[in-house]
Amino acid sequence: MTDKIYDVIIFGVTGFTGKLAVEYLLKKDDSSLKWAACARSESRAMATLKEIADSVDKPAPTLVIADLICQTAEDETKLRNIVASTKVVITAAGPFEKYGITLHKLCAEEGVHYADITGETSFFRHVIDQHDDKARTSKATLVSHCGNDCIPQDLTVFEMDKYAKSKGCKVRSIAIRRSLLTFLSLFRVKFIFTVPTYFAIFFGFTSSRKLRPWICFLPRQL
Repeated sequence: MTDKIYDVIIFGVTGFTGKLAVEYLLKKDDSSLKWAACARSESRAMATLKEIADSVDKPAPTLVIADLICQTAEDETKLRNIVASTKVVITAAGPFEKYGITLHKLCAEEGVHYADITGETSFFRHVIDQHDDKARTSKATLVSHCGNDCIPQDLTVFEMDKYAKSKGCKVRSIAIRRSLLTFLSLFRVKFIFTVPTYFAIFFGFTSSRKLRPWICFLPRQL
């Protein structure tokens, strides 16, 4: 691996989750961690980063500029150079069907570790199908669904296990049941989703390959 400029680059820093990630790293104030933010709009991103930095009384992070929608070979080369400059890419830029495909591919090709917060299962299935071989060759670790749909279940299992142990018992298996009615009931709650999440749902119901069965959750191979 060639020398890297950064340890981490965060994409999607003007969105809700991206802002939280930036705030967390600024508060952490780890001088040994070299990180930067990446955005398409320099003026908007700089204003956002300054606002976050001022709120925690820290200097704003380095900002690099690239568009995740690569319309030309030059756009892709620019994004590739940014990806290649870091060890890890973290992206909160959704919908991932629109903004994640090329970034995921470049990480796989460049041997850069990748994590996202997508809840778009078909995107997850698609990038495994398309980029898994490249990632194995480059030894990049590419992880989707980070903290998105898993944290509530993980915390529930953790608490159940802790409770069982307090009663001298052991959790052997856990099953989670979901219903369409429960899912649809979420839409009765005002402002439960951010705008990018609404777009992600739109992409989900309008992309033909999204209609695959739930087996798409499974990795191709271990």
